[in-house]
Amino acid sequence: MQKALVFLLLCLFLFPACALGETVAKIAETPYETLDDAIEAVQNGSQTAPIEILADCSTSWTYGQRFVKNMTIEGNQHTIHFTAGFCIKPDTQTTFKNAAVIMDSIAYGKSDWSDPNPGKNKIVVTVNPNAVFTVQNCKFDITNSKESVDGIYMHAGAYVNFVSSEVNISNNGLNGITQDSGNSYLNIKDSTVSINNNRWNGITGPAFMNVTVSNSKLDIQGNRVRGMHCGKMFVTDGSSVTASGNKSDGLNLDELIIEGKSVVTASGNGATGIRDMGVFKIDGTSTLIATGNATSGRGAGLRLLSSRDITAFAAKGAVISINNNLRNGLENYRPHTVFEEGVRLEIMGNNEKNNGGGVYNDGGLSLPADARIYNNHAGKSGDDIYCTENASITFGSVGKNWYLDGSENLYRKDAVRCKDQIDGWYVDHFPSSSSSHWNAHGEPPYAELHSSTTVTGLLALKAAHAIPTPTPTPTPTPTPTPTPTPTPTATPAPTATPAPTATPAPSFSPAPTATALPSASPLPSASPAPIDLPKTGDESPLFFWAVMMVCSLLGIVLYQKHHTFEG
Repeated sequence: MQKALVFLLLCLFLFPACALGETVAKIAETPYETLDDAIEAVQNGSQTAPIEILADCSTSWTYGQRFVKNMTIEGNQHTIHFTAGFCIKPDTQTTFKNAAVIMDSIAYGKSDWSDPNPGKNKIVVTVNPNAVFTVQNCKFDITNSKESVDGIYMHAGAYVNFVSSEVNISNNGLNGITQDSGNSYLNIKDSTVSINNNRWNGITGPAFMNVTVSNSKLDIQGNRVRGMHCGKMFVTDGSSVTASGNKSDGLNLDELIIEGKSVVTASGNGATGIRDMGVFKIDGTSTLIATGNATSGRGAGLRLLSSRDITAFAAKGAVISINNNLRNGLENYRPHTVFEEGVRLEIMGNNEKNNGGGVYNDGGLSLPADARIYNNHAGKSGDDIYCTENASITFGSVGKNWYLDGSENLYRKDAVRCKDQIDGWYVDHFPSSSSSHWNAHGEPPYAELHSSTTVTGLLALKAAHAIPTPTPTPTPTPTPTPTPTPTPTATPAPTATPAPTATPAPSFSPAPTATALPSASPLPSASPAPIDLPKTGDESPLFFWAVMMVCSLLGIVLYQKHHTFEG
């Protein structure tokens, strides 16, 4: 008997896990073998401290559950997997910290906190009125939910906070995040949030959804209706918001404020890139980009609408690029839209089916003097700027280094294409008048220069150039008629000039007689200089006679010396 008791104690001591089971969570010092048990302990009021996760774990729910008490789940870097959704009771708070919270392939959730039955409501997380749902320092995924399932549903007064987290709400059967009427608040701080490829909208609801993005990155891409539909968005503190590739509008908002070196980009959306109905402000440090939108053939790059007198404003230093959209670049329907001097505004490469490829203005619009607005196209009037009869606009002169790029007008195949330098604003077909489209190279050419940059009323302009001055065709040089060779007149034979009479040679005085040397024979007298006699046929050269004279003189001298030596 004693041996058997000792053996039993040893087994309990050596193999406690077999006897006690695995602990995955605890509340204060109370351990729980399942996450379900720990959550239930909070729900029935027996525990109020945070649930501390001790190991990777999962719920075993089939249908959604109700969170009716304040609850914090401290994950301790473990993974928590939910097999069904949950709802949060009004005026309560549910918080996840330091965990990987995975809610994938959810078929059912629960939206009505007061319903005692599990139900089959198709919402993953429901945040009821005035309830708060916070995800802090977590990886949080709601992905691949079944058909007709929303990711997060917010009622009036609800708050959803993503703080220092990586959030992915994608590939769900309905919307990523949605709400009913009344103000609700989505706060994204120090986080990266992706709301992509949902069957309907990324973020949707009436104009009461308030989204704040601070020092964060928010991507709303590839949703099969809109990226964000209605609501207000405040982007600040170096944040980046990208709405791209959504089937309809990228951002359809009641209010957009961008500040603090933040960037908002809407690109490649099926309809309008950014559509704003109310407050629209960009500070001087921030950037807005609307490019390649209206891929379905409807919409614009940036559309400013309002039934109220609300000023749209971009401050000096802001960078705004509205390029290559497949309908209007900028549409303005407000009485006061101001892009302050110093805003770096570029509107280029847009193609509109009707009027105003670059700018369509049906309100009051002030553009910076150095705005770059050219190489846009319209199917009817005003390739670059179009204003209706009731509109007004202020803009600047064309730039010094603007050139047409020769690109195709998608809606007017006969439009001229050239790459010449732009030198001014030209009338581009007022639809209510007889004016033509600008065509400086046509037959006949048309290029009517427009000089005013402050206009009220109908206006249709293109940044283009004057009719080129034709290069004159040089007049050909005529072939000269050959001049006939004149018959020469015989020159009479010249009269012979008589030979001049020879001038007689001058007479020379005879040389003086030489004084005889003593005891010497007197020298013969020098012969007189020869007279230049006429030729007689004796042609002996003068040189011969000179040699003969010198020899005679030498002979006389030698003779005298000989007789002197002998005497």
